Amino acid sequence: SYAEQPQGIWPVPSAYQFGKSVTTLCSGFKITASGLRSARLGRAQTRYEKLIENACASAKRPSSACIATLEVQVKQDVKLDYGVDESYELSVSATGAKIVATTDFGALHGLDSFTQLVENSVTKNSCQIDNVPIVIEDKPRFDHRGILVDTSRHYMPKETLFRTFDAMTASKLNAFHWHVVDSQSFPIISTVLPELSAKGAYPGKVYTPQDVEDILAYADDRGIRVIPEFDMPGHTTSWTVAYPDIGTCAYKTPWSKYCNEPPCGQLNPIKNQTYEIVSKVLTEMTSRFNDSFFHLGSDEINAECWTSDASVAAYMKAHDLTTVNPMLQMFEDKAHVPLKTAGKTILHWQEVITQWDLKMPSDAIIQVWLSEDEIKTIVNKGFRVIDSDYTSLYLDCGTGNWLNGGKSWCDPYKTWNLIYNHEPTAGLTPDEASLVIGAEACVWSEITDDSNIDQKLWPRASALGERLWSPLSVLKESEALPRIIQHRELLVRRGIKATPVQPEWCGLNPGSCV
Repeated sequence: SYAEQPQGIWPVPSAYQFGKSVTTLCSGFKITASGLRSARLGRAQTRYEKLIENACASAKRPSSACIATLEVQVKQDVKLDYGVDESYELSVSATGAKIVATTDFGALHGLDSFTQLVENSVTKNSCQIDNVPIVIEDKPRFDHRGILVDTSRHYMPKETLFRTFDAMTASKLNAFHWHVVDSQSFPIISTVLPELSAKGAYPGKVYTPQDVEDILAYADDRGIRVIPEFDMPGHTTSWTVAYPDIGTCAYKTPWSKYCNEPPCGQLNPIKNQTYEIVSKVLTEMTSRFNDSFFHLGSDEINAECWTSDASVAAYMKAHDLTTVNPMLQMFEDKAHVPLKTAGKTILHWQEVITQWDLKMPSDAIIQVWLSEDEIKTIVNKGFRVIDSDYTSLYLDCGTGNWLNGGKSWCDPYKTWNLIYNHEPTAGLTPDEASLVIGAEACVWSEITDDSNIDQKLWPRASALGERLWSPLSVLKESEALPRIIQHRELLVRRGIKATPVQPEWCGLNPGSCV
């Protein structure tokens, strides 16, 4: 039951034991490193000491019979990437605490768990940890635990992304899928083709190379991978502001005939210039983004956007084509070249398989959004899958239709409960389930910007964090309720404007609002 779970660690650890005593942190409490001490770990020590000091600011602190140090022992210095070891062991006694981890990234999770124990045990007068002695052995169930944020429809300042990373660490989420560009704007500066953002971005709303470097560094410091998405050949109107010749159906109306939302526009699959520009952008961006994953989108491709273009229609006639499939395959094959040259693992949205039945590299990863049922189809073709089923994991749904004032296309609003109960491997055999590498909650930004992204994400994305981290056996919604209320308060204390889960009275009277 909840009473037997460690107070205030979100997500629930994979294995734990604890006692019934209370201990306090000493007045000169410090975090020390006894193993490898990377610069990353050094910065984390400072960061978590500060969080603990803030939590205990008003409490009296003893100098003996208390915890003077949290010792962190890391065994290996490794690069952050998919599948890195994130496990850790945390032990807390009356007078000491220790984290042992193979890598920095496990140690970071251990530091957050320890700090949550303090933040959720502290009283006005006592900087304490409840339920000691505590022994935790922890590791994630899925290696890919992510969120997607779209920075094209609305620009998100880098400080907004920093705040998002801070909230991710508190929920042990480790993958930031950055949907960088789309039809509405091209907000990232290309040093090779600067006209793309000079003409395609909203005025003054761009990510400079230094901004990208800062974003990647901030994320890496917190054990978060940044996976860029440059969606193509659809969703690319912003590319054609600078280079109109590489587009088809740009700004064409009625928009509903040529795209899913305005403005319409796709890359022309038969022009050499298209591939020259795509190759330059992808070659530059594969070197700028250091993660091994790179997402090429390829969702919502509209055949009529191509066939209504005179040059494409002439090409189809000359080559006796009755469908756009061969041109789409040609496009993807050419777009993959710079990614393969850079040694990237290629990611796509599901339509490349489920709608167009394209040939893809055997190590490609397919992101499912249209139907959870199609996970089974795709893994049975041998592909790895990321689950982003819109009926559970699209966090921008349920707040109205921005085009006509009706309901959003993906109604209803996805509650934390719905997300918490969404199991990416449901209905799969163990062999099939082994190809599901994790899941992502998505925030598309048609009506989301810096002012409300925290409320859209948190604490609902935290519910996904526990679903993807903790063993299936502990995932019980009724037991999670008082803990997610507590976790939401922790997020708020850490500067995240997370949405309330229930009236405050319910949190003060556990069990009364179920």
